[in-house]
Amino acid sequence: TQMGEIARLYRSAEQFGFGDYFDYRLFAPDWQGPQDAVAGWRMLNWLDDRLNPKPWRNLVYDKLVMYALLAGAGLPIPRILAVFQHHGRSFPGARQFREAGALASSLRTDFPYPFFAKPVYGDVGAGSVAVAAYEAAGDALVLTNGVRLPVERFVAGLSERRKYVQPAYGYLFQELLSLHPALVPVTGERIASVRLIVLMHDEGPEPISATWKVVVGDNMSDNYDGGRTGNLLASVDLATGEVE
Repeated sequence: TQMGEIARLYRSAEQFGFGDYFDYRLFAPDWQGPQDAVAGWRMLNWLDDRLNPKPWRNLVYDKLVMYALLAGAGLPIPRILAVFQHHGRSFPGARQFREAGALASSLRTDFPYPFFAKPVYGDVGAGSVAVAAYEAAGDALVLTNGVRLPVERFVAGLSERRKYVQPAYGYLFQELLSLHPALVPVTGERIASVRLIVLMHDEGPEPISATWKVVVGDNMSDNYDGGRTGNLLASVDLATGEVE
């Protein structure tokens, strides 16, 4: 019966995928509405383009621009410690590094620890690291998950193009934030954020969903990336704030 329903949806529902049938539990007796009304994962980009105007995307893609906008609006942001970018991008109050050698030297001598480093332009947490300290004996950065990363390898990697990262925009270094003590037993010291989805209507904003991203294992960021990171997701009730 299920295979028959899936075959019918392949023919009738635009961009329907096999996994959508089970992700949305379309087989369940309590499913409300027509099965072919589901927007499957293959429609993600289509839906994204229509709900998020393209001119706003640069604010999201460029973290330095976004931080400047938030700070200008009086909203709290992590303290930006430094910016590494070959053409000299800067941020108020932050140190500026153009050359890899100068950054490596500072990491060995006078850079403030701990810190969190991430690409200015990057998705799904790619290239992000949380650094606890510098270990002179091995000339390595000690990451918060206990891994030791040689300074030269770390600095060289900041200029390497990789999936989800555009190094030409640079790297930013910011203070390592602390998690609320009540959450530490669940996720450890790593930041576990809530993703709030908001629709903008003519009459104002409307939050429609909230998801708590739970950090698992040795991960240093809470990104889910379709389950590939091993992190978990938990639904949050918008009215009560209760984790469901």
